[in-house]
Amino acid sequence: KLATDHSTFYVAEAVYNGIAYVSDEPGMFIPDSTEASTNVEVYNSTTDAGNISITQFHYLLSFSPGAVNVLHIFIVGNSGNETYVGKEGQTFAFSLPENATNISFQNNPADERFIETDNGYTDTEPVLPGEEGLTVAALYDIPIDGDSLEIALPVPADVGSVGVMMADQGVDLSSDQVEFSEVR
Repeated sequence: KLATDHSTFYVAEAVYNGIAYVSDEPGMFIPDSTEASTNVEVYNSTTDAGNISITQFHYLLSFSPGAVNVLHIFIVGNSGNETYVGKEGQTFAFSLPENATNISFQNNPADERFIETDNGYTDTEPVLPGEEGLTVAALYDIPIDGDSLEIALPVPADVGSVGVMMADQGVDLSSDQVEFSEVR
């Protein structure tokens, strides 16, 4: 009893071994058809973290009076062919700067996905196979007291690529580890 209008897209979801998987591409009905198809790939699971890495690390900065506003994104890859479920359901541990305030996470329904630990946070979402198997997006502020601020970014593992972007609000960025690229 689905609408068969060819301008409507459908996403299929399947649960396998307690893990939800969604179709890679949306399905849609072609005109004068009552059938549509799409594929959902499912994987066996593993607790072996040997294929897990941070493929991308993005740090987006904007500024408000008295604070740097940060969107901190980790893209976690899984080069294996099994979904990584972690030990005791904890899949990706990470830290945020010590002076971060007003911390929140995207895609955190009912505040149940992330667990605060002594060393930072741990994600409980499984890491699906692929270069972008898991995305973690943390939002927070770093207070500014004065006209300069040093930010130490804790990185939990080797990173494939790092991107630091900031709003052009009259602030200069310098780093011994990040090379300035361009203004966009």
